[in-house]
Amino acid sequence: MLTTFRNGAPDPEEISKLPRLYPEARFLFGHDIEEFFRKIFKLHVDMEYFRSSYKDLASGERRTELVHKESEALKQLAEEFDNLVVKFSPYLAIQDSPISAISRRPCSKN
Repeated sequence: MLTTFRNGAPDPEEISKLPRLYPEARFLFGHDIEEFFRKIFKLHVDMEYFRSSYKDLASGERRTELVHKESEALKQLAEEFDNLVVKFSPYLAIQDSPISAISRRPCSKN
């Protein structure tokens, strides 16, 4: 996603890697994270489709419509990026782990 934000366009090589993550995401995190990756993939594919559809068009209504659709997909992608921490926080709750409990104990002086 960061490459898309940095370049303003999806990187096809990066996008092609996302579907390979679906089974692993489902196994490690559950269905909701798999669906998150699927949504990210779809938004990237939509952006690439809109971009490729308008790149050779002359200025006009159709080009403007496609540019607007690409912009909307990028906006949705940014919203999903903002939700990234919320989506993964249940799986990364370090403060509730036994290790974090040990690290919060005061050190004893011998």
